[in-house]
Amino acid sequence: MWVGPPMVDAHAHIYTDAMPLAPDAWTKPKVGHDVEQYLTRLDAHGIGFGVIAAISLFADDNAYVLNSLARHRGRLRATAVAPVSVGRRILQQFRDGGMVGVRLQLRNRAVMPDLSDAEHVNFLRRLADAGLHLELLARSVDLPGLLPAIDRSGVDLVIDHLGAPDASGVASPGFEAMLRAIDNGRTLVKIAATTRIPFDLAKKVTDRLVAVAGAERLVWGSDSPFIGHEDTRYGDVVDIFARLVPDPAVRHAIGLTALRAWFW
Repeated sequence: MWVGPPMVDAHAHIYTDAMPLAPDAWTKPKVGHDVEQYLTRLDAHGIGFGVIAAISLFADDNAYVLNSLARHRGRLRATAVAPVSVGRRILQQFRDGGMVGVRLQLRNRAVMPDLSDAEHVNFLRRLADAGLHLELLARSVDLPGLLPAIDRSGVDLVIDHLGAPDASGVASPGFEAMLRAIDNGRTLVKIAATTRIPFDLAKKVTDRLVAVAGAERLVWGSDSPFIGHEDTRYGDVVDIFARLVPDPAVRHAIGLTALRAWFW
């Protein structure tokens, strides 16, 4: 039975101290976390592969991540930050450069966009046509209004951070909407950012996801370098993953899901 470390860290961020902050950045990271530091961290914990999640803090236009992919394509994939107006040529460049998706960050928005309007429908279709997934960061309370249009578009979907559950957890309409999305066979959910929510809540959500969706619809991510929670140690989140999913065979299967989705 597999008892080793996670095979894939499916959610981390990389950046340098030289990258300019975006005008609407919600915080300034205390320290840089470049690709070499990240790969050293993976090596120290026996993890072979990583997926870099797009980050909205920097006005970098994906340049640093694309450069890092070019140098470490064997071990890394990434998602991009891009406006919904992004064209097919740019999306193909993302795909050719090792990107696997585009991240839509809605968690901090007071008003949700209408994903069924023409602009968003065309955006989602362009993603699907380019072979890229939509990485969605949104609050659980907003998922019922967001997920149906994404489902209709036919694009593959990756939901960040266990669906950002609220205190009602598995009893919430957002969690039920996430389960319905998983039923379409095109949706994955990340067990990630687990230090940002109470452990008991993360455990209840993870248990239900494993029981209903199965390991083939789940991936794990560290959320390294834990922006805003920089005192967290990487080993802490690996340990939390083992507590959330105590069966090593299930953890192994979750790793295989990420490998099959983005590396094989």
